[in-house]
Amino acid sequence: MGIVGRSGEKLTINFGNEYVLEDGDSLDINGKTVELVRVGQTSVVFDVHGIREIIPQNSFDVVNDVEIEVGSIVFTNDASVKNIVNVYIGEDIKQTVKDGEEYFNSDEWEWNLEKVDESKPEIWIELSESYVSEDDIGIAKVGGCYSLPENFVKICLTKITNNDYEQYSIELDNNYDDLDDVEGYPSEGNVIVIKNTDDGLRIGSEKTGEMILYINNSNSSILDVFIVNDDNDLELTTSLLEDGTGTDFAKIVNDDADLDLDIELDDFSTETKVNITMNDNIIVELNKDGNKFTGISKVFYDGKDISDKDTDVMDSYGIIFEEIEDNLEDNKFIFSVPSDKVKAVVEVGVSEIENIEEVVEGNVGIINPISSAVVKLDSEVTNPENYNTITIGGPAVNNLANSIFELTVADFTPNEGIVKIIQKGTGTHLFIGGYSYIDTLNAILSVVDGKINYEQAEIKVVSATQTRGTYTIETSTETESVTNGDEETSGE
Repeated sequence: MGIVGRSGEKLTINFGNEYVLEDGDSLDINGKTVELVRVGQTSVVFDVHGIREIIPQNSFDVVNDVEIEVGSIVFTNDASVKNIVNVYIGEDIKQTVKDGEEYFNSDEWEWNLEKVDESKPEIWIELSESYVSEDDIGIAKVGGCYSLPENFVKICLTKITNNDYEQYSIELDNNYDDLDDVEGYPSEGNVIVIKNTDDGLRIGSEKTGEMILYINNSNSSILDVFIVNDDNDLELTTSLLEDGTGTDFAKIVNDDADLDLDIELDDFSTETKVNITMNDNIIVELNKDGNKFTGISKVFYDGKDISDKDTDVMDSYGIIFEEIEDNLEDNKFIFSVPSDKVKAVVEVGVSEIENIEEVVEGNVGIINPISSAVVKLDSEVTNPENYNTITIGGPAVNNLANSIFELTVADFTPNEGIVKIIQKGTGTHLFIGGYSYIDTLNAILSVVDGKINYEQAEIKVVSATQTRGTYTIETSTETESVTNGDEETSGE
């Protein structure tokens, strides 16, 4: 399999098996005999179950329902040397995929090819499902897994870290009747009340369980902020001015959680809406009319309006927004804040989970990262003998295969990969490579799956069927076959 073209947001993939054939070689392709009759200087002759066609170099043709793409031709007039050709052969070997299309008829995964045509192209496969409820089909709960396409890897949710939650609310009170506890204020007014039962709000050094936002009755360009103090009395703590700063005017505090509360005051006296921002990405939209708050209308998360959500929603920090739509109808926004950022414990494995465990915060986690400082192109490495190295890819694509391991192109034959370990200089060096993409992949899998005995200096990994995960390990004393996890070993 290989990528043979890219343009715009499209990708052309060749799914045929790659072969290097000599004059007279033949293959069985789905019950049909495909014979390379003759190799010419610029074209070749194939016979597919009795039907012959001439196919030029770097060309594609369909012969008797078998697709053949001819690549490079090595031709010589020397009769003692066989001519060879590089080809891809199979059925439906070429396919063009587009950005957003399903990944090979999977309704769970789709292609993301937005950056495929850039100077540094990126190819992504994304989970297409958007889970909004714990009851959604396919969602991985604790103990469940997501399997990436082609059984590439499993990601399993082992547990969610336990956190103590505190509930908070932001709500409209049209008849708050304690304002006159503070001299010069009316007996009642329209206010926004921010509450928590355990003194989980803070202004400066003052902690409180209740905070009051009141538009000054005498000057609508001023927002007064009150708290209920330890004596249960109302206390004016600050007055925020129009076009002044409302950044970090208060905090929500629950143990290690320390979240900023901001309020936008630009054109405060004339605006009909005012936004309270929490933790930089949660916005609660308040309605006002002159010097009165009149309602709580909308909630936004990361710029997206989530006001119509009729279920609880958890954000990436672990804050839970409770029954948003129903509470907004009562001019309330109720949310619960964890004592620390909620984390998931996940296990990652190639097939069966291999107990690689890591705490993942938010949406993305990195499992056992390899520093970019130790991952290099062959051209970036000087004096490789002075280090411990792992070299991936044969001498056709990786110069270290030759300079460290003294391997040449002639050492590789179709359907075979090589795993080799040597001591050179002051380092230990591991080579993994193969004749084709599948040969290299299965050589890698043989190492990942723990099938290699490192007392053997060199091992062949044979992929006769050119199928991912199906290979035979050959040493000087025994052969071990691996097919989808089943093993069979024979020895001399």
